[in-house]
Amino acid sequence: MARSHSRQLAGELIARNPNASLRAIANVVGLAPSTVLDVRSRLRSGHDPVAGKGNTGSTARKPHRRPALGGRLDRANALTCLKNDPSMRFSEAGRLVLRRLEACPPCSVEWRRAVEALPDHCVEMVASIARKNAESWQEVADSLRRRCELTSCHHDSG
Repeated sequence: MARSHSRQLAGELIARNPNASLRAIANVVGLAPSTVLDVRSRLRSGHDPVAGKGNTGSTARKPHRRPALGGRLDRANALTCLKNDPSMRFSEAGRLVLRRLEACPPCSVEWRRAVEALPDHCVEMVASIARKNAESWQEVADSLRRRCELTSCHHDSG
């Protein structure tokens, strides 16, 4: 297995199970525990797990930066930030959440036109489903806000 592939696999395993022992991951992917430690450190700081220790060459990525969360959150920047976060990209839960967030774009001219073009007999049913979806998203947001309060993350997304 190529070293870069092993590092990538180590990154995926770390993202799936952040509490796994370095030695266990090293045995699975065929790397030294010190290399797996480097991969974990790189992921935590938002870098690509493939770049070698101390390597700031073309494979290194800029550190992961959260968008400013004071006031209104810029949806496009926040999604880009989340999509670039290895802990989101390399976990099943993260990928599921990203797909759901991307599937619910903000109201656009195209969306408004589509809604306006709906047949009258469908409007009430679509509105009811939209309200149920909004309630579900509100429950998700409330749950995440409570979690944030418990973990002192203190980010206000608006």
